[in-house]
Amino acid sequence: MGLEVIDYLATKGKSPIHTANTSYKVLFTIIVITLLIITKSPYFPYLILLLLFTIMVINRVPLLKIIPFLFYPVFFSGLFVLGLGHNLETAFWVIAKTVAIATSMLLLVATTPIYYLFSLCSKFLPSFITDSLFFTYRSFFIFHKLISNLLLTIKLKGGTGRFSVFRNLKNAGGAIAITFIKALDSAERMKEIFYIRGYEIGNIKLEKEKTTIWNLYPVFLSIFSILLYFWV
Repeated sequence: MGLEVIDYLATKGKSPIHTANTSYKVLFTIIVITLLIITKSPYFPYLILLLLFTIMVINRVPLLKIIPFLFYPVFFSGLFVLGLGHNLETAFWVIAKTVAIATSMLLLVATTPIYYLFSLCSKFLPSFITDSLFFTYRSFFIFHKLISNLLLTIKLKGGTGRFSVFRNLKNAGGAIAITFIKALDSAERMKEIFYIRGYEIGNIKLEKEKTTIWNLYPVFLSIFSILLYFWV
């Protein structure tokens, strides 16, 4: 799935961009996406893409783990421009804009632990929505681990075959049903653990970020992006 890779990079990273507070990184991401949407420059998307990749390299975010996620925006934006019948130059420009927007979001989530993003969301969203997002995020990893283990068990026991379509579908259906039941059970157990520890709607305490000099890093990048927008 890949989400666990992003989560690991965000949690374990110690680079300057990792250290900067979430609100500043979100501001940088919003500015970059806004500029990419409104730009008419034929060069700006490519320059921003180069900037984002440079930031990743400098801050030790492994590009080889990030690039596979960009297949989806490349594929779907490619289908979009094919449908509109643009010339080659315009097609590459549209794809570059899409990939740059996706890369800016990937940079944010790969350098920011998800609970910090939830903490920021809690300032603007109702508490029960933030809590729901938090539980959904945790439940995803429970579900992913369960289905990975179950699929591995089916393969080891010869439950799949190249030419046994009916058997494959039957075993896949059973695996999904069992995983769903186990995931519900695990999620229910997790909820009970939270209640035992005194959980009430809206009172999940997320770690507060410390003010750091590296907050200036995304601020500088935001200013640089704006200057780049007006320059090209």
